[in-house]
Amino acid sequence: MERRMMETMEQAVLNNEAMVRKAAKKYLTKGYEYWLDDVVQDVLMKAWSRIGQFDEKLGNLSSWMYTMTRNHCFDLMERKGNSLSIRVGTDDLKNLSDSPSFSDEYGVDSKTLRKALERVGERDRIVLTLKYYFGYSGKEIAVLMDIPEKNIGMTVMRAKDRLKRILVGWGCGF
Repeated sequence: MERRMMETMEQAVLNNEAMVRKAAKKYLTKGYEYWLDDVVQDVLMKAWSRIGQFDEKLGNLSSWMYTMTRNHCFDLMERKGNSLSIRVGTDDLKNLSDSPSFSDEYGVDSKTLRKALERVGERDRIVLTLKYYFGYSGKEIAVLMDIPEKNIGMTVMRAKDRLKRILVGWGCGF
C-alpha cells in the first residue's frame, strides 16, 4: 500500500477503538472484565501492525477488527481459565525481597528473606509476588490464580504466616 493510504488505514484502526471496547465488554465474561483495557490495547496494536494484511475486498475494517476482538477475548479466557501458569522467577523473588513495602515487615536482610521465599510453597510465592511486587489487587489475584475473591485475604495472610514461621525457625525473631 502506498504511504498515504497506510496512514489513512492506521487512523481508521484508531477510530474503531470504541467499537473494540464495546465488543470486548460483550465477550469478556464475569471475572475477566479486569482484562478489558489490555484486550483493547492488544487488538488495536494487532490491527495496526497487520493493517497491510487487511483486504477491503473481503469486508470492512470494523468487521475485521470486531472478529479480531471476539477471537482475542475467547483466546484470553481459555488461556487464563483453563491453563493459567504463573511462574515466579529468581528475579521476581529478588525484587520482592528488596521491596521495602514487603521486606520492612520481616526485619531481616533481603538475602535471608529471598532464601525463605524459596522455601515456601509455589502458591505462596506466587500470591506474595503478585500482591507485593506487582501490586495486583485482590480481585486481579483472584482471577489470575482462579481463587474465589473472598479467599484472597486469607490466602495472603497464610502465605505471610508460613514465611514468618520459616524465618522464626531460622532464629529470626519478630
